Amino acid sequence: MYVCWRSGRFTTVDFCRWGASRFSSVTAPTTEDATTSTTNKPNHSRLNWSIVSPFLSKKQKTDTTTVTSIEITPQTVAWAVLDTQEHEIVNAGSTPLLREEGVICPSTLIELAYQTKQNVPNSDLFVMENKGLFKSQSSTSSVYMNLFKFQAMLSVVLNENFDLQSPVHRVFLMNSKVVSKLFHVEVGSERVSSQNIIRQMIKKSHMGYALPTDQANLDTDDDEQLLSKKINWSSPELIRKISSGDDLWRENVSNSILTAIAFHLICVREDPETCMLLWKKKPRPKDS
Repeated sequence: MYVCWRSGRFTTVDFCRWGASRFSSVTAPTTEDATTSTTNKPNHSRLNWSIVSPFLSKKQKTDTTTVTSIEITPQTVAWAVLDTQEHEIVNAGSTPLLREEGVICPSTLIELAYQTKQNVPNSDLFVMENKGLFKSQSSTSSVYMNLFKFQAMLSVVLNENFDLQSPVHRVFLMNSKVVSKLFHVEVGSERVSSQNIIRQMIKKSHMGYALPTDQANLDTDDDEQLLSKKINWSSPELIRKISSGDDLWRENVSNSILTAIAFHLICVREDPETCMLLWKKKPRPKDS
């Protein structure tokens, strides 16, 4: 959600409502969009059914060379950098975040946001998955409030040189359903591990030999094989880095990689084959 000024008062707008039948371009609406009616376009604001907020400009789609995805957890901020020209993951890492319990004062959170900005590689665009960050937490919990405030402050810090008169955003929130639908990492209402997806994508590339032996024998489905062909890997050092570390570190970095890939293919590149996967329905299990 975000808050906007309408008719002399602040109004809350929900921009992450999801519906496959309402999927369309993530480019900002034009005059032609406002006057042309199509069968799959609702009459209300596109903000109600967009998959990313704010909208990317056409110039951003053509001029962007790097995208950094950021995954925020209570203990860590993980990131992955994707080169949009080479369609390649070129960097990944993490930095510690909260080490205190209870409510953290805003000045401390601002300092953490600036420290995170210094550690995260600079990029043309930044994206964070809007998964109801912390929906497992009570709405009154201090952890929820700390992370919610930190995400907002980090967005402001990364949106440097923001001009209110001609706003050009560099930080985007992407609906979590995009990652879940593309990579099949949701069972019911719960997200499952992303690590195997990353290993499968690497295995299908020419850099599969860089995977540890115990991670190399994995199966892939048709959708994942299609997506694997659209992303390149060229650094054995990066692959070994992604495959090392403890389980929590690998999971956070894997999540950030999937978010970067989804944002690149759907929102920046607007790859037709990948977009069609968002429409694809899961086959019903056969009756035994």
